[in-house]
Amino acid sequence: MRKKIQNLSMLFLVIFLVECANTAVKKNETTEKRSLERYKKNLNISKDENREDEILNTYNKDRKDKYSEFLVDIDKYTTKGALYQKKYNKHLIGIATDIIENKKMYIEKGTIGFYYEKKSGNRDRLYLGIDIDTKKKYSEKYGYVARYILRNSLAEVLETVHSCRSIFLEDKIYGMVIGFKWRGPRWSDVASIWITKEDVLGLENKTITFDELLQKSTITNTRGKIIVLQ
Repeated sequence: MRKKIQNLSMLFLVIFLVECANTAVKKNETTEKRSLERYKKNLNISKDENREDEILNTYNKDRKDKYSEFLVDIDKYTTKGALYQKKYNKHLIGIATDIIENKKMYIEKGTIGFYYEKKSGNRDRLYLGIDIDTKKKYSEKYGYVARYILRNSLAEVLETVHSCRSIFLEDKIYGMVIGFKWRGPRWSDVASIWITKEDVLGLENKTITFDELLQKSTITNTRGKIIVLQ
């Protein structure tokens, strides 16, 4: 009798866990659809098509051979990021081209690709990411340098990355993550900012300020811990 009760308890527990998982999946899908709907609603389609065409028009075989090393190694993915990287390979090469040739910035090799936010653990919600090496050394405290770099370098990178509208029209692409590396007094430091595509669009449409963008976004330090910039 006791064994039957235990078996029934286990069965109810399994059913409960399955229902919880299904509810969480449906909730995530609803959130992603609403996010995409709001994003589409505020897009300036004609302007955005021109920006995307400019990125794609830079693509050619020579640049693919030259800049492919800046993309994430396709075999290292544990998410569907590999599928998106293959689908939007020309866009990613175009991003590398624009940032290196026009913005005169240094990209960390193997960093242009699709990432998930480890804090949430949601591997289906991806961010288009890139790491920039500033090639500069600072003696000031981490927080001061991180804020300075974000204020002076982030906008240019956002402009290039957000030109790839087709990528951000994917409901599983939630936003972008931009990392900046610099040399501190003892070792290299990194500040990464995780931004939703809605907030990037809000900044472009001037419905939010740059300071509001910083406040709304998640910023992680060299160790991957979330920080608040003062």
